[in-house]
Amino acid sequence: GIRVFLGSSQPRYTVFAERSIKASTWGLTLREIPKEVGTFTCNSISNGVPRVVLDSGQNVAYATTTANGVTPAVGASCSITVDSVTPQVSGTYTATLIGYDGTATILPGGDNSATISGSFRFPAP
Repeated sequence: GIRVFLGSSQPRYTVFAERSIKASTWGLTLREIPKEVGTFTCNSISNGVPRVVLDSGQNVAYATTTANGVTPAVGASCSITVDSVTPQVSGTYTATLIGYDGTATILPGGDNSATISGSFRFPAP
């Protein structure tokens, strides 16, 4: 399932892909998606920076920011395109994610980066 939260300070969405077995599956979080049609680049908007996090469920995360959730990770990037905001929110994303400093890498070959892309769609709250 998907959980959607509307940010309190700005009209932005945070999307969590829920997992039934957290410890053994990957989870994806798209944070601070603006509630407007357009293409948004990570770290391009102040006060609510769009970002993407891929979490292994084993305290290993790959993200567009460092572990503090604010500082851009060196080598990371993302683009989130919002195609529609009513009656549903839909769009696409692409991201190059970097493993948090000091965490183990669990990708094949111990790779510290991952490139992902996909789409999202959920009812507008």
